[in-house]
Amino acid sequence: MVECGILTEQFPIKVDDWAYVRNSLRRRYMRGTGKVARLMLLPQVWEAEDLSYISVDLHGVIKALGGKVEPHGAVGTIGFVPLGDDRWEVTGICQREPFGALFFQLVQDLKRRWGDGTGAPRRHIEDIDSFRKVREVEAAAVSHLLSDEGYLDQPEDFIQRALEQILNVPFHKQDWGGEINDLYTANVVVNGSRTPTAFLLKGRGTKHRVLEISDCGQNGDQLARLFDSPAQLFVVQFVGEISDNVIRDVEGKVKERRSTGESAWYCTMNGQDTARLLHAYGKL
Repeated sequence: MVECGILTEQFPIKVDDWAYVRNSLRRRYMRGTGKVARLMLLPQVWEAEDLSYISVDLHGVIKALGGKVEPHGAVGTIGFVPLGDDRWEVTGICQREPFGALFFQLVQDLKRRWGDGTGAPRRHIEDIDSFRKVREVEAAAVSHLLSDEGYLDQPEDFIQRALEQILNVPFHKQDWGGEINDLYTANVVVNGSRTPTAFLLKGRGTKHRVLEISDCGQNGDQLARLFDSPAQLFVVQFVGEISDNVIRDVEGKVKERRSTGESAWYCTMNGQDTARLLHAYGKL
């Protein structure tokens, strides 16, 4: 267990929407009602009074860390201090354990989600600023649009046109066999920065309800061609589920790019995520 005291970490993070950070941390550390403790956040970042703290149900977190659950009182305070050039100092003042371990867990969350490119290679649609409205659409809100298997019965061209409208892409790219991607644009914004992005789109024309590598061209050559795009973010979308093999293949390609010093991330959008995104922007 980490000892109490003043804990400090300095690292670069780039955030365009601090309200999203707040809500993400709430979802990460707050579960239900009952016995709660408070993880205080100083208001340099959370400007409104009602955002000056996060109520945290620590039971699951503390149990996972091997600590004892205490039902009352604050465990500590976390402050965010801007240092310039997208660098922040995150300081934690421990009032009682297991705050130390919780502090470093939260720091790792910040680095992974909003770090300088050295974090996890996977983005989720909620992490993309250009899709910010999807953050307000829970999975239950689109269940009526999906089959029992989570399948969204829509053609690829419909999905493509909806994405073009959401991203303000003025040109509709016609589908043909030798293309390296189905949609390419630099209009995608991630953490406040425009990010060249290439999409592989699959609608109901695909025979199976789970997307496999064999559904992505001969020997998966569509996935290989996708990474010939001059992009930093690579998105694989399908109206059903996306297999683990496809995800592993895409992640491997992203890591290979990173090994040469390039910035690269990937995002997958299954039927449920596709429905949430299109519903958020009034396309379904």
